[in-house]
Amino acid sequence: MGEKYHNDTSSALDGYVGNKLNCTSCHANGGVNSSLDLVGVAKTYPQYNSRAGTDVTLEDRINGCFVRSMNGKPLPKDGPEMKAMVAYYTYISQNVPDGTKERPWATLKKVQGDLTTVNAEAGRELYNKACITCHGEGGDGGALGIPLWGDNSYNIGAGMARVRTAAGFIQAYMPKSPMGGYEAGSFTDEEALNIAAYINKLKQRPDFAKKAYDWPKGDAPDDAAYETLAGKKQPQ
Repeated sequence: MGEKYHNDTSSALDGYVGNKLNCTSCHANGGVNSSLDLVGVAKTYPQYNSRAGTDVTLEDRINGCFVRSMNGKPLPKDGPEMKAMVAYYTYISQNVPDGTKERPWATLKKVQGDLTTVNAEAGRELYNKACITCHGEGGDGGALGIPLWGDNSYNIGAGMARVRTAAGFIQAYMPKSPMGGYEAGSFTDEEALNIAAYINKLKQRPDFAKKAYDWPKGDAPDDAAYETLAGKKQPQ
């Protein structure tokens, strides 16, 4: 069942998902050999998470996605749904050595560049050329069924709401097939940042009620989408 929960999250676990996204929306192909590969993830937890300001378990990380990326509510940690998901990620991680801390095959580059010069309007033009067919004009998800803004997309507390993170994903994996003269890996840093800014800065998405408590040690990255109680964002 864990694989089904990963691939069909919004329907199989609809009581816990508040939008139309699934785990596979970011971690495609069951999280194996595709975007944001999850192979080995079960071997790297518990690990420190700066956004939480403490060590987190794999269960904590999964629930982080449920309340942020899927704008829903957490799974019961001892419930059958959580156990099934952990079992699946453990299964796809079985050939990775115990004690592994880093997964270089799954590292997403966060795009560098001066955020003060990012041009969201230029990003709109690029979106209309290379993204709109699959994701839709109104953020409804288009042909792929993956909404990038609006009530059915990720909330402001999600990692993908960060411009550098979203730009890294766009640059590495988008578009899925050649479109508008672009293919995966062909966007420049500037272009990827502009598209990410269009999606995350010009478009509306659900709020995250506990966002002010993120990065409690005052080490929020410079592209965090909101201010926190811990103070000024730090340069990335």
